Amino acid sequence: MTERRLKVKPTSSGATDAESESSEDLLALPWVSTSAEDCDEALSLIRMIIEMTCPAGVLPSREMVNGIYGPAPIDEAEALAKAIITTVEKRSG
Repeated sequence: MTERRLKVKPTSSGATDAESESSEDLLALPWVSTSAEDCDEALSLIRMIIEMTCPAGVLPSREMVNGIYGPAPIDEAEALAKAIITTVEKRSG
């Protein structure tokens, strides 16, 4: 795979290089995908790892996530992130 460097675009807000990228530039990157199926597959893999490593009860089922957060991939991602945070808090505190 050929690595492509992100273009540096000066911004007045002091945003980082990645934050200043346009959506067209990011979509042109070979590893960026907008497929809903790809997002769902990636989230499913993350969910599987969390279910294997985190304590029981920190991650609601997909059905519960749909009811609590919503059906969009970002809603599943939010639930996954909260499960990770809860696990870290339980183990460090």
